[in-house]
Amino acid sequence: ILMRLFRMLVGVLGLSFVCPLGQAAPVKTTAELVAAVNDGAADSTIEIAPGSYELAAPLEPKSGMTIKGAGADKTIITHTAAWKPSAKSLPDPEMKTQGLDSRAYLIRLADKSSKVTISDLTLRGPQLHGAIYAYEPTDMELTRLRIEDTLWSG
Repeated sequence: ILMRLFRMLVGVLGLSFVCPLGQAAPVKTTAELVAAVNDGAADSTIEIAPGSYELAAPLEPKSGMTIKGAGADKTIITHTAAWKPSAKSLPDPEMKTQGLDSRAYLIRLADKSSKVTISDLTLRGPQLHGAIYAYEPTDMELTRLRIEDTLWSG
C-alpha cells in the first residue's frame, strides 16, 4: 500500500520514479510513453503498464531501446482519430517505396537502426499504413506481438 501511495504522489507531482533495482516504473499514460521514448537514452528499456495508449504521431525508438508491454492481451498501442494519413502514399503492389509515408506507422525506426526490441504488445492502426516501419534494421527483435487492423502491412 505504501508503494502505491508513493507512486500516486510521484504521478501527481509529475516526477519520475526509479525502482530500487534501477528500472524505471512502467509508464501509465500516452504522454509518459511518448516522453520516455523521446527523452530516453539509447539502450534503455521502457516498460508499459496494462492499458490502451493512443498516439498522435509515431513512436521513434532509438537504437538499442527496448519497448515492452505487459502482454499482448493487456497493452494496446493505437492511434487517435485525428491521425489519418493519406492512403495515396501507400506503396504500390510492386513494392516500390518511393513516396512512401514512413510516418504513417505506429512505430517508426530510423533507417539502419540496430538492436531495437519491441515485445508484449498489441499494435492496432485501422487508419495507418502499418504497425512498424523499419528500413534495413539490424538485430531487431519483435516478440509476442499482436498486429491488428492496419491498411497495408504489419
